[in-house]
Amino acid sequence: MSDTFAIRMVGFKVSNGGYIDNVYTGEEDYNDEEIFGGRLIGLWRATDILTAKATVMYQDADADGRPQEQRRNDPRELVTGSGFDLALANESTDQLIITDERQNVKFVDNEFDDEFVLTSLQFDVEFDQFSLTSITSYLDREMNNTLDDTRRTRDLLGLANLFGAAEEAVFALGDFDPATLEGAIFLDQVDLENKTTNEKLTQELRISSRFGGPLNFVAGLYLEDDSRQLDQINDLDGLDDWIASPNNLDGFFGSNFGSPLENAYFDGTFDVDTTQVAAFAEFSYEFGDFELLAGGRLFDYEQDVLIRWQGWVEFSDDLLDETTSKSGFNPKLELLYRPTDESIYYAARPPRLPCGQRAAIHQSNILRVGACQPGDRRRADDDRWRFSVELRDRYEADAVRWLDDRQHQRLSNGLGRRADADIFKLRLDCRIFAPRYRQPGRRT
Repeated sequence: MSDTFAIRMVGFKVSNGGYIDNVYTGEEDYNDEEIFGGRLIGLWRATDILTAKATVMYQDADADGRPQEQRRNDPRELVTGSGFDLALANESTDQLIITDERQNVKFVDNEFDDEFVLTSLQFDVEFDQFSLTSITSYLDREMNNTLDDTRRTRDLLGLANLFGAAEEAVFALGDFDPATLEGAIFLDQVDLENKTTNEKLTQELRISSRFGGPLNFVAGLYLEDDSRQLDQINDLDGLDDWIASPNNLDGFFGSNFGSPLENAYFDGTFDVDTTQVAAFAEFSYEFGDFELLAGGRLFDYEQDVLIRWQGWVEFSDDLLDETTSKSGFNPKLELLYRPTDESIYYAARPPRLPCGQRAAIHQSNILRVGACQPGDRRRADDDRWRFSVELRDRYEADAVRWLDDRQHQRLSNGLGRRADADIFKLRLDCRIFAPRYRQPGRRT
C-alpha cells in the first residue's frame, strides 16, 4: 500500500467428497465436507521504533456426516441393547443391515459445523537496548453437532412401555391408546443437539533486553480468560403427554426432572470458565561456551465449573458447581554448553524440551540432563540426535536420532520406582513418518 503500510489477504475453499453410504436413507457419500475461510494481515510501521500488526482469520467447516462405518452382516444391528426388534412397522431390515464396506445406518445425519474467528493485535517498540512487545488475541468459536440417538432412545422407551400400560416394547410416545396404539407418536428419528461455544482472550506484555554484553533478560505479564459452554438438548414430541398419561403409570417411570424445556428427554449444560494471571522473568548469562539461565513464573489460576443434567433419561436433577484455584511459583534453572554450532549439552530444572519445541507450562519436580543437535527434522538431509536423562519419581534415559523425514529411530530404557517393585524397561521403536497434506486453514 505504501512504504510504511502493507496488507496481505489469503482465501481458500476445500471440498472433500464423502465415502460413507447411509444404508438407512439410501444416501451415498453422505459424509462430504466443505471448508472455506481466509486470513487478513495488516502491518504498519508507524515510526522508526513502533510497529503494529493486526491479523484476522476466519474459517467455517461444514460436514454432513461422520466418517464411521459399522459391522457387516451383524444380526445385532437389527435389535436394541435390550433385544427388541429395532425396526418400526414402516421400516425394513434392509435399511438396518450393513452389507458392504464404508457403510453405516444413521436415522439422523450427524451434521457438524465448526466456525471460528481468531484475531490478534501486536505492537513492537524497539529501542537500542530494549524491546517492548504487546500481543492481544481473541478467539470466538462455535460448534454445532447433531448425534443420532435413535437406537438408545427406542431401547429405553420401549422398555418403559413394556412395563407400562401398553405391556409391549412399542417405540412410541404421547397419550395413545395402549391397546390400539391410536394417537401414538412413533420414535422414527431422534437427534441429540450439541452446541459448543468458546471465547478466549489473552494478553501478554513483554520486555526483552539487547545488551551488548553477556547478560540479558526477558520479563513480562500474561493474562488469559477462557469461557467454554456446551449445551446438549434432546426433546421428543409427545414426551410430556406420555409422562402425564396412564402409559407412564402416573409418572412411575419418571418426569422431566426439573428441566424448564418442553418434552425434555435430556437437557444438559456444561460451563467452564478459566482465568490465569502470571508474571515471568528469565535472566541469561554467557561465559565462554556456557550459558546460564535462571528465572521463574508467578501464577494465579482459577477455574469455575458448572454442570447440570436434567430430563427424563437422566432420572434425576443433578448439579455440580465447583471452583478450583491454585497459585504459586515455578522456578527455572538451566545450564547450556555449546562446544560447536552443531551440538548442545544441557542440564535443566524443569526439564528442557527437545530442540525446536516450547512448553507453556513447566513442571518443577523434574531434573533433566542431556544433549541435542539443533536442526530441522523436516529436511531430508538433516541428521539430528538427542540424548537425555530425567530424574523424578521414575528414572528414564532416552536416545533419539532422526534419519530423515520418513524414518525415526528411538532407543529408550527406564527404571521405574514403585513402593512394591522395581521395573526395568527396554524399548526400541521404529516409526515411519509419511508426508501428510495439510489443508489451508485446518487446525491440527
